[in-house]
Amino acid sequence: MKLRSLTLIHNISQKAAFMITKLFYRDGHQWARYLKKKKSLHAMGEDCYIDFSVQFEEPYLTRLGDNVWLTDGVVLLNHDGSLSMLNRYVSERQHKFGKIDIGSNVFVGMRSMIMPGISIGDNVVVAAGSIVTKNIEPGKIVGGNPSKVIGTTAQYYQKWKNRQLFTYRDPASKRKELTKYFF
Repeated sequence: MKLRSLTLIHNISQKAAFMITKLFYRDGHQWARYLKKKKSLHAMGEDCYIDFSVQFEEPYLTRLGDNVWLTDGVVLLNHDGSLSMLNRYVSERQHKFGKIDIGSNVFVGMRSMIMPGISIGDNVVVAAGSIVTKNIEPGKIVGGNPSKVIGTTAQYYQKWKNRQLFTYRDPASKRKELTKYFF
C-alpha cells in the first residue's frame, strides 16, 4: 500500500511540474527552442515547432532539420518494446533501437507515429494519423497505416495555391477572412 501511495505522489508531482513548465512555454516554437537549449535531442535545426504533447521515447536518438513541425500527439518511437516480452520467452536480453532522422521542411500531422530507424527526407508531409514504417524520400506526402506515398509536396502546394491560400496578420484578420470565405 505504501508503494502505491509513493507512486501516486510521484505521478502527481510529475504532472504538476509538466503543467508549470507548460505555463512558460505555451507555443510550439518556444517549446522547441527550450528543448534545443537543453540539448534534449541529438540535434535540432532552426525554426522548429514541437507541440507540447509530442512524445520522444529516446530523444537523444532523434535529429531534426530546419523548419520541422511536429504537431499534437506525434510519437517518435526509437525502440521496439516487443523484444522485452520475447526476451522472457527465450531467456535472452536483446534490444532493438533505431535513430530517427527528420530532414528540413517536414510537417508531421496529428497523432502520427514514426517507428525506429526511420529517415525522412526534406520537404515531406506526413498526413495525420499515419504510422511511418519505411524511409520517406524527399518531396513526398505519405499517409495511412502503414504509411505510403500519396503524392508530392509540389503537387500539394500547387493544388491548394489554386484553391485557397489565406494570408493574414493576426487572429482577428484570420477570423474575418476565413468566415468571409466560408460563409
